[in-house]
Order: sequence, then structure tokens, then C-alpha cells
Amino acid sequence: MRIQTNKRDTDIFDEKIEILEYLPIPVFIVELNPIEGFLSGKVIKCNKAACDFIKYSETEIKRLGFRIFEKIIHPSDIYKYGLAVEHHLLPANEFSSETYKVKPKNGKKYIEIKNVSKIVQPVSTNGAIYFINTVFIIENKNDLQSSVKKSQRLSNKQNQLNSLSKRERQIANLIFAGNSDKEIAMELNLSPLTIKTHRTKIRKKLKLKNTAELIQLLLKESQKNKQ
Repeated sequence: MRIQTNKRDTDIFDEKIEILEYLPIPVFIVELNPIEGFLSGKVIKCNKAACDFIKYSETEIKRLGFRIFEKIIHPSDIYKYGLAVEHHLLPANEFSSETYKVKPKNGKKYIEIKNVSKIVQPVSTNGAIYFINTVFIIENKNDLQSSVKKSQRLSNKQNQLNSLSKRERQIANLIFAGNSDKEIAMELNLSPLTIKTHRTKIRKKLKLKNTAELIQLLLKESQKNKQ
């Protein structure tokens, strides 16, 4: 995902959020000032699944800043969340994965979640860094078993990634980075139509329904490579 200096950072994310909107799981884009630390963290964008999960509107989430985390994350997990956030400030720490207890607005109980963060390195005039929080909800044992089976299916599909041609893999990686067909076409000196054709072939070869599933698959592969 590229951040350009000739546009406001939030404008760039507005262009990229379309991909995240198709994901059926909560996704938050968080901005952090490296000098001020994790207390400066604030959500600048989230998808509908995220708002539906924590029961706050996107306007409320942006207005609350860091306080949104204090409101939804269990007090005993706030410090752990802060450590995970500051983990991204160290070189090469692109990914983090932690389990937290969170409670939606006006909720009566906390829900166990798995939070996976992927850092986005921007070229930003304000020196901020950005990362994407992807939330996997595990409410009970049945959900856990379902998540394991889903993970196994993803693992099988990851093996199929090896079947992609060099060009297809190159395009898949650029899609994962948040680039549009037009941006990929400019990067590879190809036409947008050619990129669209490759995108379709990639989905068919991997037996994926949409681009969101491709992103989930590549995210899982990246996590595995980091372990």
C-alpha cells in the first residue's frame, strides 16, 4: 500500500478501504506517532464489520481516539495491547498477533478475539506509521474448531500458491499491498485490462470467490513466514 505525499493520508486510505469493506471480519486502520508511543494510537478508518462488532459508529471511533481501545479492551489486556503496538516501532517487526478480551458498546460480557496486525510503511509528512488490525472472533469452543478448520482450508490453498506463475505471483503481491488494477498496470507497464485478466485467473486457479479471500490467504502466508 503506497502513501503519497501529494494527498492527505486519509484520502489515500479512502481509496484503499474499498478492498477492506468486502472482508467479512472486522478491520481497523490505526495511525501511531512513533515519538508519542501507543497512547497516540487512533483508528482513522474501519470497515462495516468492525463497526457492527464493537457497536460504535465510525464517527464515534474516530472521535474517541485512543480511548476507543480503553472502552472495548479488558483492563487487564490494555497494557498487552500497548506492548503489541509499540512492537511495530522496532525494525523488521511488520506483524504481531495477540489474544485479547473485548466488550462491544453496552455489551454485558467480554469476547475472546485474536488480533493480527500488519504494519504499513507510509511516506508521510507527519512521520506517523500505520498498521492494519484484523480481528478474528472466537466466542466459544465451536467457533474455535470452526476457525481451526478454516485455517486448515487456508493452509491447503497456501500450497496452491506455488502453482501461480511468476507474473501471477507478482500481481497477487501487489494486490495484497493494496494497489488498484491501474496502479499495478503502471508499475508493471501493462494495461489495466491485462491486470484484470490476471486477477481473474489467479482467483480461478486458487478457487477463490473474490479478492478479499486472496488477501486473507496472502495475509495468512505472511504470518506463517514470520514465525
